[in-house]
Amino acid sequence: MHGCRRVTIICGQAGVCALGAVLEKHAGDERLLNHYLMQFKEIKLASDLPNELLYGRVGFLWACAFLNKHISKDKISTTRMRAVLDEIIKAGRRLANKGRYPLMYEWHGKKYWGAAYGLAGIMHVLMDMELKPDEVEDVKGTLRYIIKNRFPGGNYPSSEGSESDRLVHWCHGAPGITLTLVKAAQVFSDEEFL
Repeated sequence: MHGCRRVTIICGQAGVCALGAVLEKHAGDERLLNHYLMQFKEIKLASDLPNELLYGRVGFLWACAFLNKHISKDKISTTRMRAVLDEIIKAGRRLANKGRYPLMYEWHGKKYWGAAYGLAGIMHVLMDMELKPDEVEDVKGTLRYIIKNRFPGGNYPSSEGSESDRLVHWCHGAPGITLTLVKAAQVFSDEEFL
């Protein structure tokens, strides 16, 4: 578990452990529940881990939130989650262009916008976290930037600078971004994101 590079809820050990723990809680098997929780808590994140949902820090953070929601509120400590969140925010601000967007992320050298590898997935999970006021504003500003760059037909670029309007699925394009924008409208009680 210590050297595992796959640490996310969707594609990694964190998802296996989180789902296993929740299933065993409902099955009433305390021994297996504790086994999965112990395995989860042993997961180490590599310093060069990307930030995106499918394979990165945000995918791990989502697994933490899943456990806290379905097992108990502080099953994964806020200290551990905050450390991961701080890395994600710091990385996003490093790539930011303050005049255009407050947060930006890269995966394999490309600034993706979709849910799997890009801004939509990262913003979606960040909205589940306890954010500081300046972090909330950064998330909102990033979402506004995405909205401002929507194609006339309603789709979105798959990555920063892309003018191609052909990818329309959860990973890239409107489906993943729309889910995030609907969530933003709910979280921030603001129809601006619809």
